[in-house]
Amino acid sequence: MKKRILALVCAAVMVLGMSLSVCAAGSSSAPAKAEEILVTGDNVFGQTFGTDTLDFFGKDTKADGANIGRIDDDAAKRMIAFIRKTWGQEAFIASMFDMSGKTGVVSLTNSNVWKGQTVYVVHEVSKDNFEIIKATVTADNKLEFNVSSNSPFGIVVLSANAPKTGEIIAMICALAAVSGIGAVACAKKAKND
Repeated sequence: MKKRILALVCAAVMVLGMSLSVCAAGSSSAPAKAEEILVTGDNVFGQTFGTDTLDFFGKDTKADGANIGRIDDDAAKRMIAFIRKTWGQEAFIASMFDMSGKTGVVSLTNSNVWKGQTVYVVHEVSKDNFEIIKATVTADNKLEFNVSSNSPFGIVVLSANAPKTGEIIAMICALAAVSGIGAVACAKKAKND
Protein backbone atom coordinates (compact mmCIF):
# COMPACT_ATOMS: atom_id res chain seq x y z
CA MET A 1 0.00 0.00 0.00
CA LYS A 2 2.83 2.40 0.88
CA LYS A 3 4.50 1.76 -2.46
CA ARG A 4 1.28 2.65 -4.29
CA ILE A 5 0.94 5.90 -2.35
CA LEU A 6 4.59 6.72 -3.03
CA ALA A 7 4.08 6.00 -6.74
CA LEU A 8 1.07 8.36 -6.82
CA VAL A 9 3.00 11.13 -5.07
CA CYS A 10 5.93 10.71 -7.48
CA ALA A 11 3.54 10.85 -10.43
CA ALA A 12 1.96 14.03 -9.04
CA VAL A 13 5.40 15.65 -8.70
CA MET A 14 6.24 14.74 -12.30
CA VAL A 15 2.93 16.10 -13.62
CA LEU A 16 3.33 19.39 -11.71
CA GLY A 17 6.91 19.66 -12.93
CA MET A 18 5.76 19.40 -16.54
CA SER A 19 3.12 22.11 -16.06
CA LEU A 20 5.53 24.96 -15.25
CA SER A 21 5.52 26.46 -18.73
CA VAL A 22 1.72 26.39 -18.81
CA CYS A 23 1.43 28.21 -15.49
CA ALA A 24 3.99 30.91 -16.25
CA ALA A 25 2.33 34.31 -16.54
CA GLY A 26 3.01 36.67 -19.38
CA SER A 27 3.53 34.03 -22.04
CA SER A 28 0.87 35.38 -24.39
CA SER A 29 2.94 38.20 -25.87
CA ALA A 30 3.97 37.44 -29.42
CA PRO A 31 7.68 37.97 -30.13
CA ALA A 32 8.71 41.34 -31.54
CA LYS A 33 11.62 42.21 -33.81
CA ALA A 34 14.26 44.28 -32.02
CA GLU A 35 13.70 47.36 -34.18
CA GLU A 36 9.93 47.24 -33.55
CA ILE A 37 9.95 47.10 -29.76
CA LEU A 38 7.91 49.88 -28.20
CA VAL A 39 8.47 49.13 -24.52
CA THR A 40 10.51 46.29 -23.05
CA GLY A 41 9.70 44.29 -19.95
CA ASP A 42 10.03 46.40 -16.85
CA ASN A 43 7.54 44.44 -14.79
CA VAL A 44 7.52 41.09 -13.03
CA PHE A 45 6.20 39.42 -16.20
CA GLY A 46 8.95 40.77 -18.48
CA GLN A 47 6.40 41.76 -21.10
CA THR A 48 7.63 43.16 -24.42
CA PHE A 49 5.31 45.09 -26.70
CA GLY A 50 6.11 45.31 -30.40
CA THR A 51 4.25 45.39 -33.67
CA ASP A 52 3.52 41.65 -33.61
CA THR A 53 2.16 41.83 -30.06
CA LEU A 54 -0.11 44.77 -30.81
CA ASP A 55 -1.37 43.01 -33.96
CA PHE A 56 -2.11 39.91 -31.87
CA PHE A 57 -4.00 41.96 -29.25
CA GLY A 58 -6.20 43.49 -31.94
CA LYS A 59 -7.12 40.03 -33.27
CA ASP A 60 -7.38 38.17 -29.95
CA THR A 61 -9.84 40.56 -28.30
CA LYS A 62 -13.44 40.41 -29.55
CA ALA A 63 -16.59 42.28 -28.44
CA ASP A 64 -20.29 41.73 -29.00
CA GLY A 65 -21.63 44.57 -31.17
CA ALA A 66 -18.37 46.53 -31.31
CA ASN A 67 -15.50 46.90 -33.75
CA ILE A 68 -12.12 45.94 -32.28
CA GLY A 69 -8.89 46.90 -34.01
CA ARG A 70 -5.19 47.32 -33.43
CA ILE A 71 -4.18 50.14 -31.12
CA ASP A 72 -1.77 52.64 -32.71
CA ASP A 73 1.82 52.76 -31.46
CA ASP A 74 1.61 56.19 -29.79
CA ALA A 75 -1.60 55.29 -27.92
CA ALA A 76 0.02 52.01 -26.83
CA LYS A 77 3.06 53.87 -25.43
CA ARG A 78 0.82 56.27 -23.48
CA MET A 79 -1.30 53.41 -22.15
CA ILE A 80 1.71 51.34 -21.06
CA ALA A 81 3.20 54.37 -19.29
CA PHE A 82 -0.08 55.05 -17.48
CA ILE A 83 -0.51 51.40 -16.45
CA ARG A 84 3.07 51.19 -15.14
CA LYS A 85 2.64 54.49 -13.25
CA THR A 86 -0.66 53.32 -11.72
CA TRP A 87 0.16 49.70 -10.78
CA GLY A 88 3.92 49.41 -11.24
CA GLN A 89 5.31 45.93 -11.60
CA GLU A 90 2.10 44.26 -10.42
CA ALA A 91 0.26 44.83 -13.71
CA PHE A 92 0.00 42.20 -16.43
CA ILE A 93 -1.25 43.83 -19.62
CA ALA A 94 -3.62 41.25 -21.10
CA SER A 95 -4.51 43.35 -24.15
CA MET A 96 -4.55 46.81 -25.73
CA PHE A 97 -6.93 47.66 -28.56
CA ASP A 98 -9.03 50.32 -30.22
CA MET A 99 -12.80 49.92 -29.91
CA SER A 100 -15.65 51.69 -31.69
CA GLY A 101 -19.36 51.23 -32.32
CA LYS A 102 -20.58 50.38 -28.79
CA THR A 103 -21.21 52.16 -25.50
CA GLY A 104 -22.89 51.00 -22.32
CA VAL A 105 -22.20 47.45 -21.14
CA VAL A 106 -19.55 45.82 -23.32
CA SER A 107 -18.92 42.06 -23.31
CA LEU A 108 -15.40 41.10 -24.39
CA THR A 109 -13.58 37.84 -24.95
CA ASN A 110 -9.82 37.70 -24.39
CA SER A 111 -7.59 34.65 -23.99
CA ASN A 112 -5.55 36.23 -21.15
CA VAL A 113 -8.45 36.62 -18.69
CA TRP A 114 -9.67 33.90 -16.30
CA LYS A 115 -12.45 33.62 -13.77
CA GLY A 116 -11.37 34.76 -10.31
CA GLN A 117 -8.84 37.36 -11.47
CA THR A 118 -8.94 41.04 -10.57
CA VAL A 119 -9.26 42.80 -13.92
CA TYR A 120 -9.38 46.50 -14.78
CA VAL A 121 -10.04 48.18 -18.10
CA VAL A 122 -8.05 51.34 -18.81
CA HIS A 123 -9.78 53.76 -21.19
CA GLU A 124 -8.00 56.71 -22.78
CA VAL A 125 -10.85 59.22 -22.87
CA SER A 126 -8.65 61.84 -24.55
CA LYS A 127 -4.91 62.12 -25.10
CA ASP A 128 -3.18 61.41 -21.75
CA ASN A 129 -6.54 61.45 -19.92
CA PHE A 130 -7.35 57.96 -18.64
CA GLU A 131 -10.16 56.39 -16.67
CA ILE A 132 -9.95 53.09 -14.81
CA ILE A 133 -12.98 50.81 -14.99
CA LYS A 134 -13.38 47.73 -12.78
CA ALA A 135 -14.32 44.82 -15.05
CA THR A 136 -16.42 41.82 -14.09
CA VAL A 137 -14.99 38.49 -15.24
CA THR A 138 -18.07 36.42 -16.05
CA ALA A 139 -16.24 33.25 -17.17
CA ASP A 140 -12.83 32.17 -18.40
CA ASN A 141 -11.84 34.47 -21.28
CA LYS A 142 -14.96 36.68 -20.83
CA LEU A 143 -15.37 40.04 -19.13
CA GLU A 144 -17.89 42.89 -18.97
CA PHE A 145 -17.52 46.59 -18.26
CA ASN A 146 -19.46 49.81 -18.81
CA VAL A 147 -18.22 52.65 -21.05
CA SER A 148 -19.68 55.95 -22.23
CA SER A 149 -17.35 56.55 -25.18
CA ASN A 150 -14.94 54.72 -27.50
CA SER A 151 -11.20 55.01 -28.10
CA PRO A 152 -8.10 53.05 -27.01
CA PHE A 153 -8.56 50.50 -24.21
CA GLY A 154 -6.29 48.23 -22.23
CA ILE A 155 -7.06 45.17 -20.10
CA VAL A 156 -4.98 44.87 -16.93
CA VAL A 157 -4.75 41.80 -14.69
CA LEU A 158 -3.16 42.41 -11.31
CA SER A 159 -0.34 40.00 -10.51
CA ALA A 160 -1.77 39.12 -7.10
CA ASN A 161 -4.26 37.03 -9.06
CA ALA A 162 -1.97 35.84 -11.84
CA PRO A 163 -0.08 32.55 -11.50
CA LYS A 164 3.43 32.93 -10.17
CA THR A 165 6.03 30.46 -11.38
CA GLY A 166 8.10 30.75 -8.17
CA GLU A 167 5.19 29.58 -6.00
CA ILE A 168 4.68 26.50 -8.19
CA ILE A 169 8.39 25.65 -8.08
CA ALA A 170 8.35 25.79 -4.26
CA MET A 171 5.34 23.46 -4.17
CA ILE A 172 7.05 20.99 -6.53
CA CYS A 173 10.23 21.05 -4.43
CA ALA A 174 8.21 20.30 -1.29
CA LEU A 175 6.42 17.40 -2.99
CA ALA A 176 9.73 16.10 -4.33
CA ALA A 177 11.21 16.20 -0.81
CA VAL A 178 8.22 14.30 0.60
CA SER A 179 8.55 11.74 -2.21
CA GLY A 180 12.25 11.31 -1.54
CA ILE A 181 11.71 10.81 2.18
CA GLY A 182 8.94 8.32 1.44
CA ALA A 183 11.17 6.43 -1.01
CA VAL A 184 13.98 6.17 1.58
CA ALA A 185 11.54 4.98 4.26
CA CYS A 186 10.05 2.34 1.94
CA ALA A 187 13.50 1.17 0.89
CA LYS A 188 14.64 0.78 4.51
CA LYS A 189 11.46 -1.08 5.41
CA ALA A 190 11.86 -3.40 2.41
CA LYS A 191 15.51 -4.06 3.32
CA ASN A 192 14.58 -4.92 6.95
CA ASP A 193 11.77 -7.30 5.86
